[in-house]
Amino acid sequence: MLHMFTRRRIFQALFSLLLIFIFGRSQTANACHTASGYIYVNYVGAGIDGCSGTTDYKYEIHLILYTACQGCQFPIRDSAQIQWESRDGSVPGGNVWVHELTFDTVSQICPGFKKRGSCDSLANAEKFPAYMRTEFVSLPVNFLSLPGPRTDWVFSYNTGARPNPVNINGGGTLYIEAMLNNLNKYNKSTPRFTSDPLRYLCVNQPNMFLNGPFDPNGDSMVVTTINPKGGPLPANEIPYLAALGYSTADPIGSDASNPYALNPVTGLATFTPKTTGMFQLTYQINSYERGTGILLANTMRDINIQVLSCSEPPPPVDSTPSTIANGTFIQTKDGKMVYTCPGNTLKFEVASQAKLPSSQLYLSARADQMAKMNGAVFNAPQNGSSAVTGTFEWTPTVADIGDYQVEITSKDSTCTGGSGYTIMQMNTTTYIIRVTPGLELGPDIPICAINNSPKQLFAKNGEYLKLKWEEITNGVVMPGAPAFLSNPTIQNPIANPNRDITYRVSSTDLTGNCKSSDDITLKIDSSTMVDAFPDNPVIMCKPDYLQLDARLTGDKPTGNIGCGTLKLVQALERDTVEIIGSGAYGTLAVYDTVGPTTPVIPNDVKTAKMEYLIQKDEIMTANMRSGTIKNIALEIVESNAPVPQLYRNFTIKMKCTNLKSLNAAAGFQNDNTMTTVFSSVAPVTFAAGSTQYFELDQPYSWDTMQNILIQICYSNTDHQVTCLNPKGYSPTMRFVPTEKVSTLFYKAPDTIIKDICPIRTDANIKEFTTRPKIRFGYSEAAPEDYQIRWTGSLISDSTIQTPLAYIPRSMTYYVQTYGRSGCIIRDSVEIYVPVRDYKILPGDTAVCYGADAVLKIDKGFHYKWYEYVDGQYRVPAPSTISCVNCREVRVRPLVSTTYRIVIYDSVWCTDTIEARVKVLPLPIVKLLNKDTIIRYGASIPLLATGARQYNWLPSGSLSTPNTSATIATPSERTQYVVMGIGANGCRSYDTVVVDVNKRENVFVPTAFSPNGDGKNDVFRVANMTFQGLMEFRVFNRWGQEIFSTTNAKGGWDGNWNGEPQPVGNYRYIIKVGYPDGHNETYTGDVTLVR
Repeated sequence: MLHMFTRRRIFQALFSLLLIFIFGRSQTANACHTASGYIYVNYVGAGIDGCSGTTDYKYEIHLILYTACQGCQFPIRDSAQIQWESRDGSVPGGNVWVHELTFDTVSQICPGFKKRGSCDSLANAEKFPAYMRTEFVSLPVNFLSLPGPRTDWVFSYNTGARPNPVNINGGGTLYIEAMLNNLNKYNKSTPRFTSDPLRYLCVNQPNMFLNGPFDPNGDSMVVTTINPKGGPLPANEIPYLAALGYSTADPIGSDASNPYALNPVTGLATFTPKTTGMFQLTYQINSYERGTGILLANTMRDINIQVLSCSEPPPPVDSTPSTIANGTFIQTKDGKMVYTCPGNTLKFEVASQAKLPSSQLYLSARADQMAKMNGAVFNAPQNGSSAVTGTFEWTPTVADIGDYQVEITSKDSTCTGGSGYTIMQMNTTTYIIRVTPGLELGPDIPICAINNSPKQLFAKNGEYLKLKWEEITNGVVMPGAPAFLSNPTIQNPIANPNRDITYRVSSTDLTGNCKSSDDITLKIDSSTMVDAFPDNPVIMCKPDYLQLDARLTGDKPTGNIGCGTLKLVQALERDTVEIIGSGAYGTLAVYDTVGPTTPVIPNDVKTAKMEYLIQKDEIMTANMRSGTIKNIALEIVESNAPVPQLYRNFTIKMKCTNLKSLNAAAGFQNDNTMTTVFSSVAPVTFAAGSTQYFELDQPYSWDTMQNILIQICYSNTDHQVTCLNPKGYSPTMRFVPTEKVSTLFYKAPDTIIKDICPIRTDANIKEFTTRPKIRFGYSEAAPEDYQIRWTGSLISDSTIQTPLAYIPRSMTYYVQTYGRSGCIIRDSVEIYVPVRDYKILPGDTAVCYGADAVLKIDKGFHYKWYEYVDGQYRVPAPSTISCVNCREVRVRPLVSTTYRIVIYDSVWCTDTIEARVKVLPLPIVKLLNKDTIIRYGASIPLLATGARQYNWLPSGSLSTPNTSATIATPSERTQYVVMGIGANGCRSYDTVVVDVNKRENVFVPTAFSPNGDGKNDVFRVANMTFQGLMEFRVFNRWGQEIFSTTNAKGGWDGNWNGEPQPVGNYRYIIKVGYPDGHNETYTGDVTLVR
């Protein structure tokens, strides 16, 4: 319950005096100690509505103190003094009184024990600790009017009566302060804490500590842990005891299982204390101006936290939704995030389970955060039980795209007797709800086939998602890693293909209506084409001249006029391009969110200056080429003033530059090097959701070789900021991210200065890696003629469209040029000239008359053989050639003949080669012998003439087979062949038949006279030569065999048994055998005569 200045307050004061009177001064030893506090400052001067020109720097001071009811129940304190001065002490300050506005008893005591809290019953100080929250405020008569604008005004308060914490030395006093920079924003109020710092914690249990930062001006905030301070001003830091392991990184000595962590955005601290006792924590909210990042204010608060020996943990709250539908939970470095998309009914459950079954848990979502999500609900029907499940449900629309926070808290309100604690335990978890339309890759990207540069791809809305890049061909996912891609799992891989290729990025983290995949095609630029003529393949059957031609279609290369104003394109036609940021962030990386780097056009001062650097690659990516810029446009996202601010003397200057990055220390460009392209005649206004066009008084040309600097400045003589804008918000612009510093920003340090445009350097110039999204309206330079270059030898002129080339052999000519895109385009003419090196193997040759010659072509595909006689081609007679279409043939010319062969190659080019076959005459070989018959065993001389060398066959019965004359002794009928070799190597033959008479009759005498006179003394078979005597017997008249022999040379000498036989007739039987196996028998009588 809240109280104003009431009778009860007076009664409490009187009762306190009575206690002092009764118990004496010893009671003051148990004085209430101040456990926590902070200061915040509200601007209440004449410019609170945002009007400028005021010198009224008037502020209302608030002091919030949390006093522990330990030793006292109702401290008498109806006012306090706040000290103020400049931080550096150069401006003496003073004190300002603040008076009690409200007080209330606050605690973590469970509802069942609340009436027994120490602020109601001092005896329960240890078991039921409670606090008195007192808010003091300066009354209107005590409003503080500062003497002027500064960046370092400090407001502080310090007091004693405080127990010493275990994590710092000293700490018996409370010191708190707030800082204000009213030079940069005169109507600034300091940020403040919205969550009570009343935390009794249980040792060894995970805890969450809430700060609840809030900035009434809507400026950017960052919460940090700082060292405590001791006062009065100038305050000194009291570092945490590093020797005991305490520091700003961990001021409470958290357990390693749950390291100390502070979310700088939400101010939520998480930790698990390991030691009981009193600890001091100090937090500070820093507030920064949107668009500049200038520190405008900060507020610190100092807190005593008591870690108790209770063992019960605070009720856990699911850090991960137990169930989720139409969304995906992702743990990120920025916190717990739930992804969903417009049209999805996101539904997830968060559970909290108490340790004790008798506990009563209450699960709730922070109301102010839920209110920002139109239609979102959180229900926990089981509240009041020991196990509670809450359900979050929301169906966002397209208008809800963005990030939202929902803080879900579970409180254990039971404090069951015997549990060891009576304070209400609580736990909190925070989710970031990200509503995204899904994955977007942007438009297809043209690439160069030859002089391509790596292209940065960027999956917009893919932060923290599990991404997968794939290669797509005809709608089908190709197996394996996508070609030419640096990394297939990150948000912004680099692709460097040399062909048309389509990539797909997808994420299984996006469900329901989310666009979970998108495709992008990198396609070879075809805006300019060159076609080399003749078309491939060109076949030339022999070396010759060839007319080449480059046929060009498409966009000619743009003219590259110089930077500046000397040469302008006068054409009325205009193109419009939107300049995005660095390629690393993709073509869709355009933002309109409000943050420290959001570009603004300040309306809280009379003058400001901005300078923007645009890289030439960023301009080329926007498909802009050399030309004359004739207007510049900025997209205004937000402008909160119902009556637009009037910006006077608004000027825009431009310059081409080789600078790669801006630098605050180097400052703005010298005005003498800049060209003024726009000067306002009437005041310029900026409306929310509009595009502001500036038609240039002096058009400015760009040459594609340099970067562009744009400088904007204005100076107002009357500083006319509308008084209907309570916050003084400046118009914000849609912006793009850049890899390097692309913006310098400087505004007047106060509302008095009228013109800072001439200033180049100042310590307060800020630099940013963001830049407004700028739109150029420009007229492109007139196209130039194609610059053609042929490569290849023996060409008449390599720079003309139709050169003449001599083609001695197979070769390739390339022609290249470039068009408007800057891509080198190339085509080729491939010319095939067959190699004419056919051979006939063995070449010219000679054969003897009647002999064959084998001729073979070494290569080719088709053949035609001709006899070439008297200049005429004649198809050979079949009797003289084996095949007229074969690669290898057998010829038998009758006379010396020239053969010509037409050879066809694979492309039916022909070549004709020839070979001559000379027919050599045969030698006239003649045997001088006639066919003859000789008796068996006889020899006969054979003689041949007409040759140089001879060879006789068969040679077995010849005396010498290699001479012209030889002796033949055949044993049977034999045909002798003599081969004569003439002087030309040709051979000729002759034959002779020698027959053998193997049956020559023998002679048997009819009488013999064995008288010893040496004549006819023996009866024998005469003329026996080759015959064999098979049987030779002689018989007397009485039939007695008186002689027998088989010796062909033997015979009967007329004796028988050594006795001469008488004269008379004797009978004989003679059997003769012939070589051919025939036997012949001779019988008759022989007469013996003496």
